[in-house]
Amino acid sequence: MSRWARVVVGGVAVLTAMVLVVDALVSLASGTYLNLGSGVWLALARDTHDGVFYRPLWNGSEYGGTRYFPMLFLLSAGVMRTGVNAVTAGVTVSMAVSSAAPSWVRLCFMSWAPSPRAAPSRA
Repeated sequence: MSRWARVVVGGVAVLTAMVLVVDALVSLASGTYLNLGSGVWLALARDTHDGVFYRPLWNGSEYGGTRYFPMLFLLSAGVMRTGVNAVTAGVTVSMAVSSAAPSWVRLCFMSWAPSPRAAPSRA
């Protein structure tokens, strides 16, 4: 990759990180992105924080249960254990997972793709 391309890619990466931070601060201050879906995730995180991993499907007065994989709300509940409120914990976990996702994709690609060194040489 040329020097110019590296500068452009680096600049785009820094700009993206700045936008993510500003977006997180705005959403924390205003609650802009809170909706039904985020409410469900935060309720599950609050339940886990309070010691209920999955609510029973019916407890006599209300419905519960979930169809969601627990990773996101377990991470949010873990952050809430440090004393952070639910919305801040949810945004923190979402930003951390979103920031780490490209590295995870690269790691998976590197582990599944054949190594260029392993390719047979043509003599």
